[in-house]
Amino acid sequence: MKRLFRISLLLCMLCCAPFAQPQEDDSQPVGSIPITSETLSSAQVSEAVVAALNKRKWTVIERSEAKVVGHLTHSGVDTEITFLISKDSIEMSCWGYEIHKKTKERLRRVIHRGWIKNLKVDITHLLYQQQIINS
Repeated sequence: MKRLFRISLLLCMLCCAPFAQPQEDDSQPVGSIPITSETLSSAQVSEAVVAALNKRKWTVIERSEAKVVGHLTHSGVDTEITFLISKDSIEMSCWGYEIHKKTKERLRRVIHRGWIKNLKVDITHLLYQQQIINS
């Protein structure tokens, strides 16, 4: 009886695992952006991050002066990126899964480095523009 219970529990866990929502610890560090200007406030940095996400068609799901979270489902990939803002840098972490287009089942973990690179370039450019305006 115990064996049957264990087997059924294992099968249930295997079948339901692709549908489990990612937890915060699923995120992997994917880089950082240095903040070289002391004239930028954390609100201005947060605005730059949100503007870059919007430019790239990401959905902003959480926004504060210390943290911005963006989500994107595109080309069979479901991904979320978190930006933690401090006075001297923006730390980025991300999770992503390739998904089945019809069933939305998670197939495997994937992180698109190109998407992250584009966001880093956009944020750096926006911070530079904001720094020029402040000086």
